[in-house]
Amino acid sequence: MKVPGFIIDCGKSLCYNDKLKDYGDFYALLEDIFRELADIFPSPYIHIGGDEVISSQWRRCPDCGALMRRLGMAEERELQGYFTSRLTSILARY
Repeated sequence: MKVPGFIIDCGKSLCYNDKLKDYGDFYALLEDIFRELADIFPSPYIHIGGDEVISSQWRRCPDCGALMRRLGMAEERELQGYFTSRLTSILARY
C-alpha cells in the first residue's frame, strides 16, 4: 500500500497537501488498514511510499504549524519523519 508522504496527522484533522479533511484519528485508520492487509497478504516487507512529499505545502496549513510547534520542529519536512516513525510503529505490530 502506498501511503502518500504528503499526508500527515494534524491533531484532529488529516492534512492532505494544504487541504484539511476531518478524519478523526488517522493513525487508528491506518492501523485498521494495515492489520487487514497483513491478514490478506502476509509478508515481512511492505512499501509505504513517501517519496512524493512536497513539504512546503504544509507551510500553509495552520494545524501542521501547530503540530510542529508542539513537537519542537523547525522545518515542515520534519513532519514526514514524524509520520514515518508513527507508521513504522504501527507496521511493527504486523
